[in-house]
Amino acid sequence: MTEAPGGAAQSLSTGYIADIVRHPDIPDRDLYVFDTATDLPLEVVDTLGTLLYGIAVNSAGRVFIAQAEARNDANGRAGTQGHGLAEMENRAFLNQITTLDCGGGGCGAPRRFELERCRRAIQASRWRSRRLSPSK
Repeated sequence: MTEAPGGAAQSLSTGYIADIVRHPDIPDRDLYVFDTATDLPLEVVDTLGTLLYGIAVNSAGRVFIAQAEARNDANGRAGTQGHGLAEMENRAFLNQITTLDCGGGGCGAPRRFELERCRRAIQASRWRSRRLSPSK
């Protein structure tokens, strides 16, 4: 503990080494679905994304979520191995749109649409297209 300006105590993590991971036992509650006629909760949907910015629902119950997904899996060894932006191809987050159908008795599986691709995915796509194109 150190003393902050004004005499308040604060905890510093200077020198603390930790890796970032997704823990399967920690709840990740992203979307709460309610019956609008009774205001009773119907369902909680998890693992949709890291930062959910906006949500829209159409009349059929299809949900659209603008979000950013943290690339913790790509930067999981930031503490013990010193990984940083280079290992994440300068992309700490991926911008996505997630959709799922919550009409008629529960929510289905989410579908994610990538709004940008990482360099490795682009390079792999170019490599595949060169391999498939006829030789000149």
